[in-house]
Amino acid sequence: MSATVIRSCLAITLTGLLLSLAWAQHGSFSGIVEDYSGEAAMLVAETRQSPIWFPVTLGQGHLATDGSFEFELVTGEATPSEGVMPILEFFTSLGCETLKVSNDDATIFAVFDLRVLPEGELEPFYAATLGTIYQASHPHNTVPRLGDFTVNRFCVNKEVTVTGTCSYAWGEQVYELELKEGWNTVVEEVAALEPATDLSDYMIVRSETRTLSEELHWFYRPF
Repeated sequence: MSATVIRSCLAITLTGLLLSLAWAQHGSFSGIVEDYSGEAAMLVAETRQSPIWFPVTLGQGHLATDGSFEFELVTGEATPSEGVMPILEFFTSLGCETLKVSNDDATIFAVFDLRVLPEGELEPFYAATLGTIYQASHPHNTVPRLGDFTVNRFCVNKEVTVTGTCSYAWGEQVYELELKEGWNTVVEEVAALEPATDLSDYMIVRSETRTLSEELHWFYRPF
């Protein structure tokens, strides 16, 4: 998922927060996918960013039949040089060209979800993908509600702040991110809901940095 909230067909105006907090100096994490009932599988995090367009693996893990999993993102010298993107170019690729960054030499990888592959699949081709898992407070197929969260992970090569407002056809989003060198957990939160003034699908998402105070769930999205 990108740094936008899920669009709803309901006529609402949505105000939200995008939170950024520094992850620890490692990329290991684990959890339980609450609605997974499939076979044991592999998990892969990939990027398809410029300047190359084939997948670059950023981490791997294992998903058990009971939904429990462990995952390890690449860190330090193991971080690939392919697919890394200048930070302004990255946000431009999301449709936002008006942000200010404190260090335009910074580069970024982004992981929005983890792909689920058959166990033992040596080459993680997209044709073999069973689905994805993602971290959020509620499944993405539900109507956005006050306090909803979605988690993304950004890896930057140096400390950088990202601020500004992006305008889209569906509304606007304001960023106030403080990203530390290495992996960062970026959390998107719905902070307010307001009635729409017309029948268009228009949203306003307000974003800022703050500490995440609650654990989020993991969900499975089958392909």
